[in-house]
Amino acid sequence: MCPGSVYGETTMSGIRAVAEEVEWHVFSPTVVNEVRGGINRSAMHHWFYGTCPSSTPFNGEPGTVCPQVPPFSSTSTNDLDEEVGTTIDGYDDLTVVKGRHSIKMGLGVERHRLNNSDESMAQGNITYASSQDFINNALADYNFVGQLTLGGERRTVITSYAEDTWKA
Repeated sequence: MCPGSVYGETTMSGIRAVAEEVEWHVFSPTVVNEVRGGINRSAMHHWFYGTCPSSTPFNGEPGTVCPQVPPFSSTSTNDLDEEVGTTIDGYDDLTVVKGRHSIKMGLGVERHRLNNSDESMAQGNITYASSQDFINNALADYNFVGQLTLGGERRTVITSYAEDTWKA
């Protein structure tokens, strides 16, 4: 039996946690079974700081609303891209050695979970048609997108494999 390991590391964008376990069983000098599994979780939080200050817009939801006034340069909103991914996997390999052949076959199962949102912060724009409309407070357009929750994407991959390594 090979001992597993569990560790965590801090990255620039979050915390990554990994755990793994491997176990071998020797049936005979020519037949070996290996079972291994693990989990990997990492969270990414990518901030983009725009040129507009945070505010509470007209609807009372905290977020960022930026004015757009031609011919002046456009402003940009704050944004947060969040991705929290977890992968759980397991493999079972059987190796059989016969003469000059080494045959390895097995089964693998991987479960991928990704929680993702690129609209983690509420944001919007106030648009004026001209600088004179801005002075007169004559609004041309207003849009606001509220904060979206993390969306879950899931996938399971099941695969089998066989390999024959022949030595001359």
